[in-house]
Amino acid sequence: MFLLSKIIFCGDINGQTCSVSATDLMTGTTVRNFKGAGGLAANSLSLISDQYLIGAQKDSPVLYCWSLRGKDQQQKKIICAGKINALCATPDGHFVIVAVKEELFVYQLSSGCLLTKLERHFQPVTCIRTSSDSSYFISGGEDGIVLVWFLHELLNFTSLGLLSSEGMTNKEPKHSWSHHTAQITDICCSYSRINGKCVTCSTDQTCKVYEVLSGTLLVSLVFDTPLWSVAMDPAQYFLFIGGDNGNIYETRLYEKPSQIISRNAEQGPEFIGHSAKVNRLCVSVDGFALVSGSYDSTVKVWHVISKQCMRTVTGKGPINNLLVALTPRGLISDEYSLKPIEAFKREVDSDSSNERGSIAITITNTTKREHLDYDTSMESTLKTFLSKDEDYIDSTEEVKRLKSINENMYNYAVDAIFKSLTH
Repeated sequence: MFLLSKIIFCGDINGQTCSVSATDLMTGTTVRNFKGAGGLAANSLSLISDQYLIGAQKDSPVLYCWSLRGKDQQQKKIICAGKINALCATPDGHFVIVAVKEELFVYQLSSGCLLTKLERHFQPVTCIRTSSDSSYFISGGEDGIVLVWFLHELLNFTSLGLLSSEGMTNKEPKHSWSHHTAQITDICCSYSRINGKCVTCSTDQTCKVYEVLSGTLLVSLVFDTPLWSVAMDPAQYFLFIGGDNGNIYETRLYEKPSQIISRNAEQGPEFIGHSAKVNRLCVSVDGFALVSGSYDSTVKVWHVISKQCMRTVTGKGPINNLLVALTPRGLISDEYSLKPIEAFKREVDSDSSNERGSIAITITNTTKREHLDYDTSMESTLKTFLSKDEDYIDSTEEVKRLKSINENMYNYAVDAIFKSLTH
């Protein structure tokens, strides 16, 4: 049976040999190394579609964007407003959310425009996650607060010009969860999009499961160690939690709620092998492999069913970033054009925010960026069409003729139906 290959992208704090390494999950061979940024900040590595890899340099306002296309190894530096705490790009590759202290900045990648700034956290943001359909993103901070933001609502506020003088949107988050009492260390969104679940973990030794649409707290799990990472399989059957003691715990989400609400993890760890805190967890798209990154400088690949460690990859420092994805197109083929990524703007452009219908698009087989205005383009199209008077008149008469034929056919059908009913 043909198996889709999967790639592990991981980065450590030191970044001595490379900033990010790409490793084949099945064979353990290194596919490519991405250099230049040194060590990356925690929770600051993300894929942009299947074309780019973006990461934030540790203790720096600089973003590094690496092309996955092998023939050019394009690398781009982007300067942000301040030292970056966390970032996440939407899976569709259109937007990226960057956290600088307590603020969240939403950028459009193709134009570099700063669409909005959000300031609802009281302490620095520690992690950001987006949904699989790019409809919403979730942010967590050192204040223990988790906020759910619907992206289309934020963009509507921006297009309508409902921004303050500093570019801040007055839009409140869809949900605000304050059930944790300490720093949020990780967030996981299910594959079920808006109808799915969201899982958060914290150093307060609890893990909580929410329903995204309603904002309801479904499950609260209590452990005897601070928690640093959480992951969920695509079917939402199993929940994996990484502890400060190096152990990985498993909880079955299909059990009855009365069996798992606010229970203590007395059954012990399911995956044992790390000697330091498990800082990152990811599950492969087929649900068979669990990948863990630890402060003991190792990345381990576990078989979910048997709980056995299949492979161990040793790094040069504590692992603080980890991604598992199907092999991106850029690592397989060079025969495609790259989407444009522009330098980020520092402030929201108040003039551009009031221009309705202005978007940035990518022209096929070129990196040239064009801006289209819906009103202008429609007006020019109508003028071109109406300038051809004869064709326009002929088209109008043809429409009238077809309407007349349709009306006669309808009347005939109705008469025939009623006649059959009366006989």
